[in-house]
Amino acid sequence: MNNKLIENLKFFRKQNHLNQNQLATKLNVSRPTISSWETGRTTPDIDTLVRIANFYQVPVDQLLFTRSHSKGNINKSQKHILGILFMILIIERSTVDAPPAARSWIDILVLIPALLYLPLALVNRNWLISRIGLPIYTAGLFLFGVLGIGSSVINLFSMGPGFQTSCFICGLIALGYLGKTKIKYLVWRIRKATTS
Repeated sequence: MNNKLIENLKFFRKQNHLNQNQLATKLNVSRPTISSWETGRTTPDIDTLVRIANFYQVPVDQLLFTRSHSKGNINKSQKHILGILFMILIIERSTVDAPPAARSWIDILVLIPALLYLPLALVNRNWLISRIGLPIYTAGLFLFGVLGIGSSVINLFSMGPGFQTSCFICGLIALGYLGKTKIKYLVWRIRKATTS
């Protein structure tokens, strides 16, 4: 069995403050099954690996190939996307002449990626469990994408073509990064939270 998978299964369970019984209940498997995965006697099948990855909010390849215990479970791309969005908006804010209301709107949009960095940093330092921090990040990035595209489509505050284009592109980048599976997972989590 893959040693990194064994390490990661233990790491993510412990990072999320779960014992084997609790994890078994969440995944609808038995406690001995969890134990056999973590000792390397058996390996989860691909469907179960996908469920485990979705539960911990990490890609399957991170479970299989990455030493997650060394740096939390944050992908560099999650931080990089925030930096890209932040820089696009800062450059646009400082180079385009627009009405004051449009500038204030861009200032608000700039704050979102800056604030979304906080849960990533807390998860990376193991000060916040990933089951809390990563949904906050995903929901915030989704909100940013919707606000960016929505404000550009309705030309909020008569922002002009430069700001419109930047807001639209940033919204597309954010939503494109999240991708179909993360958005589906977010909708599933919201439905689960509202029906409980």
